[in-house]
Amino acid sequence: MRQRVNTIGSKGRHLGAAAAAAAEAATAAAAIIAAGTTATAAAATAATRTTAALHHRPITQQHHRKQQQHYQQQQQQQQQQQQQQQQKQRKQQQQHQQQHQQQQQQQQQQLLLQMAAPTIQ
Repeated sequence: MRQRVNTIGSKGRHLGAAAAAAAEAATAAAAIIAAGTTATAAAATAATRTTAALHHRPITQQHHRKQQQHYQQQQQQQQQQQQQQQQKQRKQQQQHQQQHQQQQQQQQQQLLLQMAAPTIQ
């Protein structure tokens, strides 16, 4: 009678590595909520590890560097968009204030003309 031996084959090891990396990604995702921006980079790294484990290849420093550059570019784009929005809002507020001041000046001039009108007649 042949005995069945419980061994983990190479696919099993890779799946185990993928599962561990996925667990790490889940942990990193929870950290994102708690820690914010810094955790986002960790999640990106964990996601890369998951992909690498599934594709049976190690993460190269070059790939990691590219990923960090991409993340930094996204952050810069978001900051630029926020700054542009803030500038737009400031400009709108200034225009609104100018319009309001012009209206007040016109009302004051009309009031002065109305007050002066009886004396002119």
